[in-house]
Amino acid sequence: MLKPYDNADCLRIRTTLKLSHATSAGLGLYGQNLLDYDMNSNRVNGVFYSPNDMTSMEISVDIILDKTSVEVYVDGGAYSYSMERRANPDNKTGFNFWGNNIEVKNLEVYTLRSIWN
Repeated sequence: MLKPYDNADCLRIRTTLKLSHATSAGLGLYGQNLLDYDMNSNRVNGVFYSPNDMTSMEISVDIILDKTSVEVYVDGGAYSYSMERRANPDNKTGFNFWGNNIEVKNLEVYTLRSIWN
């Protein structure tokens, strides 16, 4: 799904993941977890997060990537975080959704242009 964008410099990715049961799921890029949602421990990338609907099996994210950073907005901005974009040079997988029996309910990808060009 995201293979054509593996080497893009600037992207916006909007997606919703549906978990089949309380487990972990996420989205990685060249070995870096952009989203690591642990439903068992109520954690997103290691930090406590509880959705407004405690019974929901879904998580929605809006991810902005540029050459050096990643910004992630969870569930419409209820929680957000940023990180350095740091790919593992030994990892060749590009983008990958991971988790046990997850469903990618929607996926929107937009290429962005740098404001510095």
